[in-house]
Amino acid sequence: MLYLAFPTDLRDRYQKSEWLVYGKMVSETLFTPQDILVLSEWTVPDRMELVQTMYRAREQGARVIFVGPSQSETDDFKRQLCLMGVFDFVFFGDEILLGTIDELIEHPRTPMDVKAYMDQGSDALTELPPVVDVYQEETDSEPALEEETNASKGFGGIGQLFRRRSNTNEDASELLTDHGQDADMRPVVKKFVWPNPKAVHVRILGEPGSGKTFVAWNLAAICNRRELPAAVIEESSLPLIDWTDIKTGVHVYQEKPKKGYRVLLDTRPWEDGIPSETDLVVAVCWPDKTRIERTALALHQQMMSPGQVCWVINRHDSALSLPVKLDGDYVVLPHEPRQFAAMRMKQPLVELDDSFSSLFGPIADRISEMFIQNSKGGTPPHVDAVGV
Repeated sequence: MLYLAFPTDLRDRYQKSEWLVYGKMVSETLFTPQDILVLSEWTVPDRMELVQTMYRAREQGARVIFVGPSQSETDDFKRQLCLMGVFDFVFFGDEILLGTIDELIEHPRTPMDVKAYMDQGSDALTELPPVVDVYQEETDSEPALEEETNASKGFGGIGQLFRRRSNTNEDASELLTDHGQDADMRPVVKKFVWPNPKAVHVRILGEPGSGKTFVAWNLAAICNRRELPAAVIEESSLPLIDWTDIKTGVHVYQEKPKKGYRVLLDTRPWEDGIPSETDLVVAVCWPDKTRIERTALALHQQMMSPGQVCWVINRHDSALSLPVKLDGDYVVLPHEPRQFAAMRMKQPLVELDDSFSSLFGPIADRISEMFIQNSKGGTPPHVDAVGV
Protein backbone atom coordinates (compact mmCIF):
# COMPACT_ATOMS: atom_id res chain seq x y z
CA MET A 1 0.00 0.00 0.00
CA LEU A 2 1.18 3.50 -0.87
CA TYR A 3 0.32 6.13 1.73
CA LEU A 4 0.52 9.80 0.72
CA ALA A 5 0.91 12.20 3.66
CA PHE A 6 0.86 15.13 1.28
CA PRO A 7 -0.97 18.47 1.37
CA THR A 8 -2.65 17.65 -1.99
CA ASP A 9 -4.82 14.68 -2.96
CA LEU A 10 -2.81 12.70 -5.52
CA ARG A 11 -4.90 9.54 -5.54
CA ASP A 12 -5.79 10.09 -9.18
CA ARG A 13 -2.08 9.93 -10.02
CA TYR A 14 -1.21 7.04 -7.70
CA GLN A 15 -3.83 4.30 -8.04
CA LYS A 16 -4.68 2.18 -4.98
CA SER A 17 -3.06 4.73 -2.68
CA GLU A 18 -4.44 6.24 0.51
CA TRP A 19 -4.34 9.92 1.36
CA LEU A 20 -3.38 10.82 4.93
CA VAL A 21 -4.63 14.38 5.23
CA TYR A 22 -2.99 15.48 8.51
CA GLY A 23 -0.40 14.36 11.02
CA LYS A 24 -2.73 12.55 13.39
CA MET A 25 -3.89 10.24 10.62
CA VAL A 26 -0.26 9.29 9.97
CA SER A 27 0.43 8.58 13.64
CA GLU A 28 -2.72 6.44 13.95
CA THR A 29 -2.02 4.34 10.84
CA LEU A 30 -0.48 0.90 11.25
CA PHE A 31 2.13 0.13 8.60
CA THR A 32 3.60 -3.13 7.33
CA PRO A 33 6.92 -3.93 5.60
CA GLN A 34 5.04 -3.93 2.27
CA ASP A 35 3.93 -0.28 2.69
CA ILE A 36 5.46 2.92 1.36
CA LEU A 37 4.86 6.20 3.18
CA VAL A 38 5.44 9.46 1.31
CA LEU A 39 5.69 11.90 4.19
CA SER A 40 5.70 15.64 3.65
CA GLU A 41 7.04 18.18 6.13
CA TRP A 42 4.09 20.38 5.17
CA THR A 43 1.77 17.70 6.58
CA VAL A 44 3.74 17.34 9.85
CA PRO A 45 5.52 20.68 10.34
CA ASP A 46 6.70 20.07 13.92
CA ARG A 47 10.24 18.66 13.63
CA MET A 48 10.06 16.50 16.80
CA GLU A 49 6.72 15.00 15.80
CA LEU A 50 8.02 14.53 12.25
CA VAL A 51 11.06 12.54 13.40
CA GLN A 52 8.95 10.44 15.78
CA THR A 53 6.48 9.68 12.97
CA MET A 54 9.22 8.52 10.61
CA TYR A 55 10.90 6.48 13.36
CA ARG A 56 7.60 4.74 14.20
CA ALA A 57 6.94 3.91 10.53
CA ARG A 58 10.46 2.53 10.11
CA GLU A 59 10.06 0.40 13.25
CA GLN A 60 7.00 -1.19 11.64
CA GLY A 61 9.05 -1.96 8.52
CA ALA A 62 7.56 0.58 6.11
CA ARG A 63 9.74 2.38 3.58
CA VAL A 64 9.60 6.15 4.08
CA ILE A 65 10.06 8.76 1.37
CA PHE A 66 10.58 12.21 2.85
CA VAL A 67 9.59 15.38 1.00
CA GLY A 68 10.59 18.69 2.54
CA PRO A 69 11.28 22.36 1.81
CA SER A 70 14.72 23.53 0.71
CA GLN A 71 15.09 25.41 4.01
CA SER A 72 15.36 22.03 5.81
CA GLU A 73 18.05 20.67 3.49
CA THR A 74 21.10 20.36 5.70
CA ASP A 75 23.74 17.64 5.95
CA ASP A 76 22.92 17.07 9.62
CA PHE A 77 19.24 16.47 8.86
CA LYS A 78 20.07 14.15 5.95
CA ARG A 79 22.40 12.24 8.23
CA GLN A 80 19.59 11.94 10.79
CA LEU A 81 17.28 10.58 8.10
CA CYS A 82 19.88 8.01 7.02
CA LEU A 83 20.38 6.83 10.59
CA MET A 84 16.66 6.05 10.73
CA GLY A 85 16.89 4.12 7.47
CA VAL A 86 15.19 6.86 5.43
CA PHE A 87 17.40 6.88 2.33
CA ASP A 88 14.77 8.34 -0.05
CA PHE A 89 14.49 12.07 0.55
CA VAL A 90 14.05 15.13 -1.64
CA PHE A 91 13.82 18.87 -0.98
CA PHE A 92 11.97 21.42 -3.12
CA GLY A 93 12.04 25.19 -3.34
CA ASP A 94 9.56 27.13 -5.47
CA GLU A 95 7.75 24.10 -6.92
CA ILE A 96 7.37 20.38 -6.25
CA LEU A 97 8.27 18.09 -9.13
CA LEU A 98 6.10 15.00 -8.99
CA GLY A 99 8.38 13.23 -11.43
CA THR A 100 11.16 13.28 -8.82
CA ILE A 101 8.82 11.62 -6.31
CA ASP A 102 7.83 9.07 -8.97
CA GLU A 103 11.52 8.21 -9.40
CA LEU A 104 12.00 7.62 -5.66
CA ILE A 105 8.88 5.43 -5.44
CA GLU A 106 9.96 3.24 -8.36
CA HIS A 107 13.71 3.19 -7.67
CA PRO A 108 14.50 3.18 -3.93
CA ARG A 109 17.96 4.25 -2.88
CA THR A 110 20.41 1.94 -1.18
CA PRO A 111 22.79 2.73 1.69
CA MET A 112 25.59 3.03 -0.90
CA ASP A 113 23.69 5.85 -2.60
CA VAL A 114 23.79 7.90 0.61
CA LYS A 115 27.22 6.69 1.70
CA ALA A 116 28.48 10.27 2.07
CA TYR A 117 26.02 10.89 4.91
CA MET A 118 26.48 7.47 6.52
CA ASP A 119 30.28 7.80 6.70
CA GLN A 120 30.38 11.33 8.00
CA GLY A 121 32.07 11.44 11.39
CA SER A 122 32.92 7.73 11.53
CA ASP A 123 36.63 8.47 12.07
CA ALA A 124 35.78 9.91 15.45
CA LEU A 125 34.80 6.44 16.65
CA THR A 126 38.17 4.81 15.96
CA GLU A 127 39.58 5.77 19.36
CA LEU A 128 37.94 5.01 22.68
CA PRO A 129 37.52 8.16 24.80
CA PRO A 130 39.08 8.26 28.28
CA VAL A 131 37.33 6.08 30.87
CA VAL A 132 36.19 8.01 33.93
CA ASP A 133 35.52 6.58 37.36
CA VAL A 134 34.72 8.36 40.61
CA TYR A 135 36.31 7.64 43.99
CA GLN A 136 36.01 9.32 47.35
CA GLU A 137 38.99 10.46 49.35
CA GLU A 138 39.57 8.90 52.79
CA THR A 139 39.28 11.26 55.75
CA ASP A 140 40.25 10.84 59.40
CA SER A 141 36.71 11.78 60.46
CA GLU A 142 35.26 8.55 59.06
CA PRO A 143 36.65 5.73 61.24
CA ALA A 144 33.80 3.41 60.27
CA LEU A 145 35.24 3.20 56.80
CA GLU A 146 38.74 2.28 57.95
CA GLU A 147 38.36 -1.42 57.21
CA GLU A 148 37.17 -0.79 53.69
CA THR A 149 39.89 1.73 52.88
CA ASN A 150 42.60 -0.58 54.21
CA ALA A 151 41.36 -3.30 51.90
CA SER A 152 41.73 -0.93 48.96
CA LYS A 153 45.35 0.05 49.53
CA GLY A 154 47.40 -0.27 46.41
CA PHE A 155 44.28 -0.06 44.23
CA GLY A 156 45.51 1.19 40.88
CA GLY A 157 48.38 3.14 42.44
CA ILE A 158 46.05 5.79 43.89
CA GLY A 159 46.74 5.20 47.57
CA GLN A 160 44.10 4.84 50.23
CA LEU A 161 40.97 5.40 48.19
CA PHE A 162 37.73 3.47 48.07
CA ARG A 163 34.81 3.20 45.71
CA ARG A 164 31.66 4.90 46.96
CA ARG A 165 28.99 2.21 47.06
CA SER A 166 26.20 4.28 48.60
CA ASN A 167 24.54 6.71 46.21
CA THR A 168 21.22 7.42 47.96
CA ASN A 169 20.53 10.61 49.89
CA GLU A 170 19.34 8.54 52.84
CA ASP A 171 22.62 6.66 53.12
CA ALA A 172 24.58 9.86 52.72
CA SER A 173 22.61 11.59 55.48
CA GLU A 174 23.17 8.64 57.83
CA LEU A 175 26.88 8.78 57.13
CA LEU A 176 27.04 12.47 58.00
CA THR A 177 24.87 12.06 61.11
CA ASP A 178 26.91 9.17 62.49
CA HIS A 179 30.11 11.14 62.40
CA GLY A 180 28.75 14.53 63.34
CA GLN A 181 29.57 16.16 59.99
CA ASP A 182 27.65 19.07 58.56
CA ALA A 183 27.34 20.14 54.93
CA ASP A 184 30.63 22.05 55.02
CA MET A 185 32.57 18.99 56.23
CA ARG A 186 31.47 16.60 53.52
CA PRO A 187 34.27 14.68 51.78
CA VAL A 188 35.44 15.74 48.35
CA VAL A 189 34.76 13.54 45.35
CA LYS A 190 37.66 13.34 42.94
CA LYS A 191 37.39 12.36 39.30
CA PHE A 192 40.20 10.18 37.97
CA VAL A 193 40.61 9.94 34.21
CA TRP A 194 42.29 6.70 33.15
CA PRO A 195 43.92 6.35 29.75
CA ASN A 196 42.77 3.63 27.37
CA PRO A 197 43.96 0.19 28.53
CA LYS A 198 46.99 -1.09 26.69
CA ALA A 199 47.81 -4.70 25.91
CA VAL A 200 49.98 -6.72 28.29
CA HIS A 201 53.34 -7.35 26.60
CA VAL A 202 54.81 -10.71 27.61
CA ARG A 203 58.29 -11.66 26.41
CA ILE A 204 58.87 -15.45 26.31
CA LEU A 205 62.57 -16.25 26.42
CA GLY A 206 64.33 -19.55 25.99
CA GLU A 207 67.05 -21.35 24.10
CA PRO A 208 66.11 -23.15 20.87
CA GLY A 209 64.25 -26.36 21.65
CA SER A 210 63.37 -25.36 25.22
CA GLY A 211 59.64 -25.35 24.41
CA LYS A 212 58.87 -21.64 24.41
CA THR A 213 56.59 -21.99 21.34
CA PHE A 214 54.64 -24.73 23.09
CA VAL A 215 54.36 -22.55 26.21
CA ALA A 216 53.19 -19.57 24.15
CA TRP A 217 50.56 -21.68 22.39
CA ASN A 218 49.01 -22.98 25.59
CA LEU A 219 49.31 -19.68 27.45
CA ALA A 220 47.54 -17.86 24.61
CA ALA A 221 44.72 -20.42 24.72
CA ILE A 222 44.24 -19.81 28.46
CA CYS A 223 44.21 -16.03 27.96
CA ASN A 224 41.56 -16.39 25.23
CA ARG A 225 39.46 -18.50 27.58
CA ARG A 226 39.72 -15.75 30.21
CA GLU A 227 38.38 -13.18 27.72
CA LEU A 228 41.85 -11.73 27.21
CA PRO A 229 42.29 -12.08 23.42
CA ALA A 230 45.92 -13.01 22.82
CA ALA A 231 48.27 -13.06 19.85
CA VAL A 232 51.59 -14.87 19.53
CA ILE A 233 54.42 -13.08 17.71
CA GLU A 234 57.05 -15.48 16.37
CA GLU A 235 60.10 -14.87 14.21
CA SER A 236 58.97 -17.81 12.07
CA SER A 237 55.29 -18.71 11.86
CA LEU A 238 56.24 -22.38 11.71
CA PRO A 239 55.69 -24.70 13.51
CA LEU A 240 53.01 -22.92 15.52
CA ILE A 241 50.91 -22.03 12.50
CA ASP A 242 50.77 -25.78 11.70
CA TRP A 243 49.61 -26.60 15.22
CA THR A 244 46.75 -24.17 15.58
CA ASP A 245 43.53 -23.32 13.80
CA ILE A 246 44.01 -19.66 12.90
CA LYS A 247 40.26 -18.93 12.58
CA THR A 248 39.10 -20.39 15.89
CA GLY A 249 42.31 -20.90 17.85
CA VAL A 250 45.48 -18.96 18.61
CA HIS A 251 46.42 -16.14 16.24
CA VAL A 252 50.04 -16.09 15.04
CA TYR A 253 51.95 -13.11 13.60
CA GLN A 254 55.50 -12.42 12.51
CA GLU A 255 55.22 -8.73 13.31
CA LYS A 256 53.25 -6.55 15.70
CA PRO A 257 49.53 -7.34 15.20
CA LYS A 258 46.76 -4.81 14.81
CA LYS A 259 45.04 -3.23 17.79
CA GLY A 260 42.39 -5.18 19.64
CA TYR A 261 44.43 -7.85 21.42
CA ARG A 262 44.72 -7.63 25.18
CA VAL A 263 47.79 -9.87 25.47
CA LEU A 264 50.82 -10.04 23.18
CA LEU A 265 53.11 -13.05 23.63
CA ASP A 266 56.40 -12.36 21.88
CA THR A 267 58.84 -15.25 21.42
CA ARG A 268 61.28 -13.50 19.05
CA PRO A 269 65.02 -13.41 19.91
CA TRP A 270 66.16 -10.56 22.12
CA GLU A 271 69.79 -9.96 21.18
CA ASP A 272 69.15 -6.21 21.17
CA GLY A 273 67.75 -6.28 24.67
CA ILE A 274 64.30 -6.61 26.19
CA PRO A 275 62.00 -3.78 25.00
CA SER A 276 61.01 -1.24 27.64
CA GLU A 277 57.31 -1.88 26.96
CA THR A 278 57.64 -5.45 28.31
CA ASP A 279 55.34 -6.08 31.30
CA LEU A 280 56.38 -9.65 32.10
CA VAL A 281 59.19 -12.02 31.10
CA VAL A 282 58.49 -15.76 30.95
CA ALA A 283 61.82 -17.61 30.98
CA VAL A 284 61.52 -21.17 29.63
CA CYS A 285 64.37 -23.55 30.52
CA TRP A 286 65.22 -27.22 30.72
CA PRO A 287 65.87 -28.49 34.27
CA ASP A 288 69.58 -27.96 33.70
CA LYS A 289 71.76 -26.02 36.14
CA THR A 290 74.03 -24.47 33.52
CA ARG A 291 71.22 -23.33 31.24
CA ILE A 292 69.17 -21.85 34.07
CA GLU A 293 72.18 -19.93 35.40
CA ARG A 294 73.01 -18.67 31.92
CA THR A 295 69.47 -17.37 31.44
CA ALA A 296 69.41 -15.84 34.91
CA LEU A 297 72.66 -14.00 34.18
CA ALA A 298 71.26 -12.63 30.92
CA LEU A 299 68.14 -11.37 32.73
CA HIS A 300 70.31 -9.77 35.41
CA GLN A 301 72.31 -7.97 32.72
CA GLN A 302 69.03 -6.65 31.33
CA MET A 303 68.23 -5.19 34.78
CA MET A 304 65.15 -7.40 35.14
CA SER A 305 64.00 -7.69 38.73
CA PRO A 306 62.70 -11.06 40.06
CA GLY A 307 59.22 -9.56 40.25
CA GLN A 308 59.20 -9.06 36.46
CA VAL A 309 60.15 -12.67 35.68
CA CYS A 310 58.24 -15.94 35.86
CA TRP A 311 60.19 -19.12 35.20
CA VAL A 312 58.87 -22.18 33.39
CA ILE A 313 60.95 -25.29 34.04
CA ASN A 314 59.98 -27.57 31.17
CA ARG A 315 60.00 -31.37 31.33
CA HIS A 316 60.87 -31.62 35.00
CA ASP A 317 59.59 -34.03 37.62
CA SER A 318 57.81 -31.95 40.24
CA ALA A 319 58.76 -34.51 42.88
CA LEU A 320 62.40 -33.59 42.44
CA SER A 321 64.04 -30.42 43.67
CA LEU A 322 65.23 -27.80 41.22
CA PRO A 323 68.92 -27.88 40.29
CA VAL A 324 69.18 -24.15 41.04
CA LYS A 325 67.41 -21.92 43.53
CA LEU A 326 65.35 -19.41 41.58
CA ASP A 327 64.60 -15.84 42.55
CA GLY A 328 60.98 -15.15 41.74
CA ASP A 329 57.96 -17.21 40.75
CA TYR A 330 58.21 -20.40 38.73
CA VAL A 331 56.06 -23.22 37.40
CA VAL A 332 57.08 -26.77 36.52
CA LEU A 333 55.81 -28.54 33.41
CA PRO A 334 56.28 -32.33 33.37
CA HIS A 335 57.28 -34.26 30.28
CA GLU A 336 53.99 -34.52 28.39
CA PRO A 337 53.87 -36.89 25.37
CA ARG A 338 50.24 -35.89 24.74
CA GLN A 339 51.39 -32.57 23.33
CA PHE A 340 52.13 -34.27 20.02
CA ALA A 341 48.54 -35.51 19.81
CA ALA A 342 47.35 -32.00 20.67
CA MET A 343 49.40 -30.62 17.79
CA ARG A 344 47.79 -33.05 15.35
CA MET A 345 44.35 -32.13 16.71
CA LYS A 346 45.19 -28.40 16.39
CA GLN A 347 43.96 -27.92 19.95
CA PRO A 348 46.21 -26.79 22.83
CA LEU A 349 46.71 -29.34 25.57
CA VAL A 350 45.35 -26.90 28.19
CA GLU A 351 41.97 -27.21 26.45
CA LEU A 352 42.09 -31.00 26.65
CA ASP A 353 43.27 -31.46 30.23
CA ASP A 354 42.21 -29.20 33.12
CA SER A 355 44.99 -30.50 35.35
CA PHE A 356 47.60 -29.47 32.79
CA SER A 357 45.83 -26.14 32.36
CA SER A 358 46.07 -25.46 36.10
CA LEU A 359 49.87 -25.53 35.86
CA PHE A 360 49.73 -22.31 33.84
CA GLY A 361 47.36 -20.69 36.36
CA PRO A 362 49.98 -18.57 38.19
CA ILE A 363 51.22 -17.01 34.95
CA ALA A 364 47.70 -16.40 33.64
CA ASP A 365 46.74 -14.80 36.96
CA ARG A 366 49.64 -12.38 36.74
CA ILE A 367 48.72 -11.44 33.17
CA SER A 368 45.11 -10.83 34.23
CA GLU A 369 46.23 -8.61 37.10
CA MET A 370 48.52 -6.67 34.77
CA PHE A 371 45.71 -6.02 32.30
CA ILE A 372 43.50 -4.75 35.10
CA GLN A 373 46.33 -2.50 36.23
CA ASN A 374 46.79 -1.24 32.67
CA SER A 375 43.05 -0.58 32.49
CA LYS A 376 43.30 1.55 35.60
CA GLY A 377 46.21 3.35 34.06
CA GLY A 378 48.43 3.28 37.14
CA THR A 379 48.75 6.76 38.60
CA PRO A 380 46.04 9.00 37.13
CA PRO A 381 47.41 11.60 34.70
CA HIS A 382 45.28 14.33 36.26
CA VAL A 383 42.72 14.75 38.98
CA ASP A 384 39.73 17.07 39.09
CA ALA A 385 38.14 17.82 42.46
CA VAL A 386 34.43 18.50 42.54
CA GLY A 387 31.92 18.76 45.35
CA VAL A 388 29.64 15.91 46.36
